[in-house]
Amino acid sequence: MSEIERELLAVTQRLLDAIHAGDVETYASLCVADLSCYETDVAPYRIDNLEFHTDLIRAMGGRADQYANLVRCDMLTPRVQ
Repeated sequence: MSEIERELLAVTQRLLDAIHAGDVETYASLCVADLSCYETDVAPYRIDNLEFHTDLIRAMGGRADQYANLVRCDMLTPRVQ
């Protein structure tokens, strides 16, 4: 794995850690404001902008602490393309 691939995976892990910790500031610092995504568990259509995700992370509130020992977030067989 190249240095760039390792760096991208490290940033991705920081992003996932921020989501699960409820760290909106770190999450926002790692994303562009006009991101687009499909959140099939939330809506059956494309969602545009960062605000949707920061609001969702805030809505999760302090739940991250109470579930910290029960929830894992792993990247299995990661691939950079």
